[in-house]
Amino acid sequence: MSTNNKDSEDKFDEPIEGDDWKPTIKQAWIAEAEQRLAEVENGEVETIPGKEVVRSIRERLSKRNT
Repeated sequence: MSTNNKDSEDKFDEPIEGDDWKPTIKQAWIAEAEQRLAEVENGEVETIPGKEVVRSIRERLSKRNT
């Protein structure tokens, strides 16, 4: 995977509010989503079911609060 983090960071410097995204920000998010989908489809990353993620987060938070 070849990404230039500096370029990506520059595209996300501005706050995003409502549906008034600037075209460059929207394009950057589309490119990111396409890249992530390709990584899943190519087996480069493993997906985790949402329920498992939420359970894990709740466990970690409950350990912090005790």
